Amino acid sequence: MGLKDLTVMSRDVPALAVLLAMPIVLILILGSALGSMTGGGSGGTLVKVAIVNEDAGTLGARVSDAFTKEERLRKLFSVTTTLPPEAARAGVERGDLAALLVIPRDLSAKLEAGAPVEMKLYTDPGQELSASVFRSVVRSVGTRVSAASVVAQTTAGALRASNMLSDAKTFERYVREAADAAEADGALERVAVQEQAAGTASGEFKALDYYAAGMSVMFLMFGAMYGAFSMVGERVEWTLPRLLTTPTRRWQVVGGKMFGVFVLGMAQFGVLVAFTTALGVRWGDPLGTLLVGAGVVLAVTGLTVLISSLAKSRRAVGGIGPVMVQVQAALGGSFFPIAILPKWIQPVHYLTVTGCGLDGFRALQSGASASAVLPNVAALAGMALLFFVIGAARLRYE
Repeated sequence: MGLKDLTVMSRDVPALAVLLAMPIVLILILGSALGSMTGGGSGGTLVKVAIVNEDAGTLGARVSDAFTKEERLRKLFSVTTTLPPEAARAGVERGDLAALLVIPRDLSAKLEAGAPVEMKLYTDPGQELSASVFRSVVRSVGTRVSAASVVAQTTAGALRASNMLSDAKTFERYVREAADAAEADGALERVAVQEQAAGTASGEFKALDYYAAGMSVMFLMFGAMYGAFSMVGERVEWTLPRLLTTPTRRWQVVGGKMFGVFVLGMAQFGVLVAFTTALGVRWGDPLGTLLVGAGVVLAVTGLTVLISSLAKSRRAVGGIGPVMVQVQAALGGSFFPIAILPKWIQPVHYLTVTGCGLDGFRALQSGASASAVLPNVAALAGMALLFFVIGAARLRYE
């Protein structure tokens, strides 16, 4: 029975297009569009931003120069500094720019006087990830400029209190030299935070890696829907009741269907891994990848039985299946990182096939060994058993 289902599926070109061609297309589009998940760098797409410096003093230029001259920031951002304010804002509104920083005209004057001042930041909601990276860097640069201002004010206060200098030009020169010296010897960055991902074999996590895993798991789950189409079709066309008049047992019928779904899912997974690996996707430990993939496909076979027990017709399968797949894909992280969801809903992803599968794949992509993902495989096997028990208890054969 399993071989029969595999033969029928191999001749179903539209179904094969959905299971193989569609995930490949989405992986290419999403991976190419979003570039590096770390926001740029080698192999990634630079974040396009603009800076409008209206400051009449020197501090505004320091903020702008930090983005255009510092090597680390040049690897993250493609900065435009020549646009007029209105044209830059229009670029953000159109989505051409991820963000715009406007440095006010009185920035230097207020900071030198010890008064608070605000810089305006405009972001494109459609590029929230890139904009958030730029926002964090702007805050860091702003803090450094503020620190330089504090050094200058402290020096000026000390000189005034000592009454050592009466010459205004010499006074200003000493204050400026104190601020420059503090920045030159790294005093403004004396406390630093070094961030490193534990167990990461390679420094950059590409969007292509992310969506290769996300789309593969999601489309593996569509195999459950096609398996359910077959099982419900047997019942609707009355081939299943006739089959049960033979010595064939019910568990053999269900087992044959699940065998067909499992073999098809593993073949689908193998094709996707081979294709994406050729594109440069990093899957990690081969044994771990095989174990997690087998766990996902096993859970899909259990889901096949559950959907078959809930649907009374092929049309019902077409309604129930996509809802189950898309909801789990959204909650499990196939489309976007779980971290952007509200904190109260984030733990739900552990209850989904996509969540357990993707956690395993991403751990492997970060350098984890096969033994580290055994809990994920066990959780997927447990889901497969749960789906099967509930589905088998509800399944109608006549």
